[in-house]
Amino acid sequence: MNGAGLTRIVATVPATAATVLNRVRYLHDHYELERCRVLLLGDSFTFGLRVKDDETFARRLEEDLRGKFGAAPVEVVSAGVLSYCPLLEYLQYRHHLHVLEPDLVVLNFDMSDVQDHMAYSRDLVLGSDGAPLFDNTDEVPDGLRGVVTPEQARERWRALAQFHRRTGHFLVTAGPYQVGRVTAESATLPVFRDFTYPLGVGSFDQYAIPTRAFIRAVERRGDRLAIQADVENVEKAGRSYKIVREPFTPAPPGERTREPLTVHWTVVGPGDDVVAAGASRDVQGGRLVVDLAGRAKPGAYRVMLALALNGNLVNPEVTVVAYRVAD
Repeated sequence: MNGAGLTRIVATVPATAATVLNRVRYLHDHYELERCRVLLLGDSFTFGLRVKDDETFARRLEEDLRGKFGAAPVEVVSAGVLSYCPLLEYLQYRHHLHVLEPDLVVLNFDMSDVQDHMAYSRDLVLGSDGAPLFDNTDEVPDGLRGVVTPEQARERWRALAQFHRRTGHFLVTAGPYQVGRVTAESATLPVFRDFTYPLGVGSFDQYAIPTRAFIRAVERRGDRLAIQADVENVEKAGRSYKIVREPFTPAPPGERTREPLTVHWTVVGPGDDVVAAGASRDVQGGRLVVDLAGRAKPGAYRVMLALALNGNLVNPEVTVVAYRVAD
């Protein structure tokens, strides 16, 4: 803050240059300010809808004040937002605009604010002291711009407000624990799981217990290679588990898997040059199929095959098979 560190708030209907001028003169005379910063809060009237920048109330007020206080620089900052009301303007100042450290805050109030205030108050979230914390607007945080639409943002703010009314706090989790009753001596953490959350029990086991796949046999069928595979599965019992190797069985139609079994293949020529490469998840008759039709000219080649289970390609077992393309 400047001078004595006091911010004066003036509410006018509407704000006039004379009102602000008197207050600025008072601050200048009593606190010997090196500069005076005036912050304007309001709606479209303060914003200056359909008015050129140099013709807004804020710019004209700044020019008028600077003409009368040439020795002491005066700044007028307009924070008017379309359809805002005193409730949102208070939250705007509390969460963002206070960092400007204004010497004078002018709240421009008009009768449209009454209806706006009633509408925004429906989803208002209050703190334990009764002070407003936030309102369910369609504001999208900077980090989510382009990812979340304003409509989705409004739904999330509304859900957060309902969560706060139900729990009294904002620590949202998907489990396994949720903040319950908190006192100076203890905190209760009830067990909780949201079954609508797409990642359920065991979703991250693939990172803690990476499983692998192995090629048992490769059969050539015309221009295709049919691969019979074994895969590892994790069997759990309480806090113990063991890895079991068993024949690969395709998942039933419609059943989701983290990542289908994939064969990565590379065709290598006589001079160890790579002729073609790719990956296949095509399963026919319980076997992975690699279609090499048109991939190489007539001649002798080697095909290198490696399987990835759940995306795990760390230190795979590589199988090399001979492959000849007829003239």
